[in-house]
Amino acid sequence: MKIVFVLLKLLSEKFLIASQYRSNKFLTIMLLGFTISGCSGGGNPDTTTGNTNNPGQGETTPDNNPASIFGLSNSKFSTYLVIPASIPLDENLDIDNLKIITNMLYEKVNDDFDFIFLVSNNQSTPVNVTYAGRNVTVKNSVTGIGKNIYDSTSVYGSSGKLQSVVHFPKRNGIQNGPALHEMAHNWANAILTTGNGGHWNYTGFDGGKGQLGGYDAAAGNNLQVESGSLAGGGTFSAPSFGNVANGGNGLPYNDIELYLMGLISKPTTSLYLAENPQAATSAVSGRRYFTADSLTITPFDTYLSDQGIPDRNPATGNAQKSFSVLTVLISHTKPLDSETKTVDDTIKWFSFNGDDGLSNSYNFNEATGFRATLSAGNIDMSLIQ
Repeated sequence: MKIVFVLLKLLSEKFLIASQYRSNKFLTIMLLGFTISGCSGGGNPDTTTGNTNNPGQGETTPDNNPASIFGLSNSKFSTYLVIPASIPLDENLDIDNLKIITNMLYEKVNDDFDFIFLVSNNQSTPVNVTYAGRNVTVKNSVTGIGKNIYDSTSVYGSSGKLQSVVHFPKRNGIQNGPALHEMAHNWANAILTTGNGGHWNYTGFDGGKGQLGGYDAAAGNNLQVESGSLAGGGTFSAPSFGNVANGGNGLPYNDIELYLMGLISKPTTSLYLAENPQAATSAVSGRRYFTADSLTITPFDTYLSDQGIPDRNPATGNAQKSFSVLTVLISHTKPLDSETKTVDDTIKWFSFNGDDGLSNSYNFNEATGFRATLSAGNIDMSLIQ
């Protein structure tokens, strides 16, 4: 009995000095050298590392102490975070795991950022990942863009600053991927029901095709009626375009996207709205054919009025035009300097304010017509001391 009493007394004393790590997803209690991890909120955590590009390199982080390895890149344009092996990097990053990661980050950085870019430490996009980039909007305070007003920042660990979290499944995904496209999803598309959630699909624009898809229907022969008629329906064609995207960072935002972002006044442009559009066989190289029951050309202002969508508020005169981003390389082991440099180089390019000298790609400032800026450097100023 005396031995049992002594052991119980020691256990009690050890428990009093045990350390805890708590977030929305993890409750980790370290007791007598062992770690007990509890995961709430559903899901089936596994132990797949997903990082086959850097096996055995660096320092690993067990699930029992997930926030132990965090650091700045040499240029201070990005950070790295070693995440639990139970969060796979070779699959889609689900919302629950995304919240775990952002809560871990806010243990290390202040709430100073409008966007968080999470970049998986993969050389290429894993076969089981179904996207090149994914935007998860966290908060919306803008009316007139078709979205409800909401604020979910607290469950991501933010005190109210964060707007969106974007995940790129490979290291160079910011520059060689859909960074402009994913940024656009912070504001668009919730004004048109196109049958292709959040994208322009078969919508045409006077102001050029968009980052979120759609075609250029400007003056000339850009839109052609191949058979039938606009009102009665038929077969139509336009210069090659995508339903959800138009070449990653290879084109700027069109005027509708710029308006929804708050960067220009309401444009005097028209929308080319297809009723029940379907893909058709293309007969001419360089053009995309589709059928529709009708195709209506509607001034943008008229469309908004017909849908009961008010003008954007705040309007461009008062809208936010300077944004900040925290870029984080997420890995299962401490990343190599060469890996952090890849992420550094891409976010430096994307956040550069000015002409990058490249004819076939646009950074954020260029894509907005030099109307908006993105700040990514000096992350050390935001670290929690």
